[in-house]
Parts: sequence; structure tokens; C-alpha cells
Amino acid sequence: MKQQLALAAILTVLSTSAVADWIPVAIHDEPGSFTVYADPATIRRSGHLVTIWELNNYTVPQVIATGASFLSGEAQAEYDCIEQRANILFQAQFSQAMGAGNLVSRRSNPAGWFPVPPGSIAEIMLKFACRNR
Repeated sequence: MKQQLALAAILTVLSTSAVADWIPVAIHDEPGSFTVYADPATIRRSGHLVTIWELNNYTVPQVIATGASFLSGEAQAEYDCIEQRANILFQAQFSQAMGAGNLVSRRSNPAGWFPVPPGSIAEIMLKFACRNR
């Protein structure tokens, strides 16, 4: 069952990349800078919870523990518009920019809720997702 869910999540990411209407939402200018994009068409609301697909596009390759590198990563994030917290439901990293190239890694286990720090990229994304729900 978990394998079927993981496969479904991977197929969703791959199809989302090909048809997503990514719009830039935030820029992180520190070392390892990246632009965060969102696909407003993927925003789903359930009460005060909102899910959205996001894409981080890096200016320099990022390296994971296995030594593999990637230039972009997609995530399905869940935001709590009332409690100001976030949960990453799914992540995938790709060898090329904008979700293109080879799938480098993926994680389909929810990471758990974490507080959204004021002034962070996560806060910008929370406000974007909650405002556009």
C-alpha cells in the first residue's frame, strides 16, 4: 500500500512539473540562493488548512547526503492559516532547474507540523497560500 502511495506521489510530481503554471513568490538571496515558485491552481482548502505545490529553483547545485546534486525541488506543503504552522507532505529533488531532469530523491512521509518563523520564506508562502485559498 505504501509503495502504491509513493508511486502515486511520484507520478503526481512528474505530471505537476510538466503542466504547472509556476509563478515566483519569494527569493532567498543568501548563500545557496533560490527562487520559490507556487502553482496557484493546486491550492486546496479544508477548513483553515491549505495545501499547495511549491518549487524551489536554486542558482547553484545543492548536494544531498548521498552526494547527488540537484537544481530544483518540488514540495506539496500544507499550511495552517490560523495556527501559523506548516507541514511538508511530499518532497522531490530534480537534477535540472524548474523540476526538469532526473529525479534525484524523494520523501513522501509527512515531516510533521512546525511553527512558521516571522520573516521567513515559509511565512511568505503561508500568506500566499492562505490569501489565495
